Amino acid sequence: MSELAYGEQYYQEDALHAELPAGSPAAYAWHGRAGLLDWSLALYVLAVAALQGTAWWRYSTYIAYGVFVLFFLQFRLGHSERMPELWLFAGLAVWTVITMAFSDYVVQSRGTTWYRSKVYVMGLIFLIRIDSVGKARLCLRMLFLGAAFLTLASAFIGFATTPGSGERAVGIATQANRFGYTLSDGILVGLILLPMVGRLWKSAIMLYFCIAGIALLASGSRSSALAASSGIVAFFVLEHVRNIRANLKIILPVALAIAAVPVIAVTYFPYSPLVVRTMALLGGDIATVRARMWMYSHAWSVFLDHPLLGIGPGTYYFYTGGKFVYTHTTPMELLAGGGIIMFLLFYITLLVTWLRLGKLVRVLRHERRMRRFINGFRAAIVGLMVHGFFRVMTSGKVPIILFCLMAGLSARLMQALREEHSAGMATETTYEPAAS
Repeated sequence: MSELAYGEQYYQEDALHAELPAGSPAAYAWHGRAGLLDWSLALYVLAVAALQGTAWWRYSTYIAYGVFVLFFLQFRLGHSERMPELWLFAGLAVWTVITMAFSDYVVQSRGTTWYRSKVYVMGLIFLIRIDSVGKARLCLRMLFLGAAFLTLASAFIGFATTPGSGERAVGIATQANRFGYTLSDGILVGLILLPMVGRLWKSAIMLYFCIAGIALLASGSRSSALAASSGIVAFFVLEHVRNIRANLKIILPVALAIAAVPVIAVTYFPYSPLVVRTMALLGGDIATVRARMWMYSHAWSVFLDHPLLGIGPGTYYFYTGGKFVYTHTTPMELLAGGGIIMFLLFYITLLVTWLRLGKLVRVLRHERRMRRFINGFRAAIVGLMVHGFFRVMTSGKVPIILFCLMAGLSARLMQALREEHSAGMATETTYEPAAS
């Protein structure tokens, strides 16, 4: 049985949108297929997810240059100029360059500014091009496959460690926390994909969750484990707790399973780096916490000294006397590096997308597959926001791709639903003339 034919209970909602006029924007949002540029974007995200944090990450940049060329050869906004996220994100890219120009360390800031500007431009391309469920599913599958490749390749070498990492596993990545980023990103992407795929993909995703969980224990990345756990719990809450009485049979066993995970980790993997580091933290070893709190306090004072333009991307190192390279947290990195405007541009973009996703869930509450798909996006935002307190999201390609993909797709789906509603109202108002 083909994937499209699998699970009628998951795919029957497509019939609700099958009668749309061929070629209409609404029909395209539900059924639009990927073209050459979209497949090149899929290849790019595959390379990003498979190579991030490794010594070969630059190869994904070469693919990005090819995507730039294809995009500008086929440039069209396709009504995306109506999306507030487009202008907010474009403003973020422009403001990044402006803050560099006014920095006290212009030369030193160029490298970081160039890198982040490329990431933002790629995000804008995703925001404009990912305008249908089919394209989004293709890119999500490639993101998942890339994360799965890196995880499995690391598993085959036994989650090896490197000098300076202690006993923490790095796999084929260059640093333990970067390895953890890939694992948690892969879990969040798998969570989004689960409602939209057939049995084979579902089995692969569940297997990945198990392997990634073991790999997180070996990596010792507490923030990545917290981000993945937050995403899973958020999905559970968003999907089931809205109606506790009706979903009680699901809520209780799942809640028990979630609560059992840390117990199993402590009981059966007591010497894993993640458990050892977490227990040391709970036992009073707060040297890392003190360093982070000093860093956050110092970054806040730097922001107060440069509230509008910040100090420029990638220059925090020079304000700490070489003690810290960056602030290790997204809010402080945005405030210190780009001032209050950069902070607002980034978080208002996410807020607009979050609110639209909430509206989509309410409208599609009776279409189980799409509702879970959208709730998967919302859960991923929660996971990434939690991770953002310990990780600089603006330097991560996968988080930016996910944010822009959510924004572009949610805007197209909302527009499609408005068109369907208008068409339905027009049909309802047509009537037979009264008999004479």
